[in-house]
Amino acid sequence: MFLVFQNWPRRLWKLSLPDIYVQNKTPLISDADLISEIPVINMQKLISEESMDSELNKLHFACKEWGFFQLVNHGVSSSILEKVKKEIQEFFNLNMEEKKRYWQYPGRSRRIWASFCCV
Repeated sequence: MFLVFQNWPRRLWKLSLPDIYVQNKTPLISDADLISEIPVINMQKLISEESMDSELNKLHFACKEWGFFQLVNHGVSSSILEKVKKEIQEFFNLNMEEKKRYWQYPGRSRRIWASFCCV
């Protein structure tokens, strides 16, 4: 949306969009800065008693402040990761009618995760 409205006179922005949706023309940080700051969580450190606490703190911060993170040393093979990327791309390449088959409608829930606990 930003690209559509950035060339409009500022007075039209206020008439067209609530203030919370109006963005500055100048990015706050560059893409290079952003990439270098994305939190990286090391799975091996999460399961190591020596480094678990500090890595959990990093994970907490990443979830709370960023909402996502890059996970490294997770043990998933690169071939599986490439297959997942390919499947995701194929899904996004589907036409809208085909994608609608996967939509979640009210009252129709799907369980997409499971938790397991040892007793």
